[in-house]
Amino acid sequence: PGAKPRVSLDDSHSSACVAALLRFAHTGTLDAPDKEAEGLLVAADQLGFPGLVPVVVMPLADPPSAKNTKSFAELMKGNLDRLEALAVTQPAG
Repeated sequence: PGAKPRVSLDDSHSSACVAALLRFAHTGTLDAPDKEAEGLLVAADQLGFPGLVPVVVMPLADPPSAKNTKSFAELMKGNLDRLEALAVTQPAG
C-alpha cells in the first residue's frame, strides 16, 4: 500500500469556485457566476484540466453584450499565458 494520490489547490480560490470545479469534475456541467471565471481558469491550469477552459470562457462571449464582451476581454488579457499553456496540452481533434 503506497501513498494515496493527493490534489491540492491554491487556497486563494473561493469556496464557490472550488464547489463549481468539483461539480464540473463529477457531472461535466458548470454552474458558477461569471466572477468565478478567473479562479476557475487558474484552477484548471493548476490541475491540468484543459476541458474546463472552453466551458468557462464561452458563456462570457455568448450572447454578446457590452458587459460580457468586457468580462471576456479582461479574462483573456489577464490569463493569456495560462490559456496558451492549456491549449498546448489539449489533444488535437
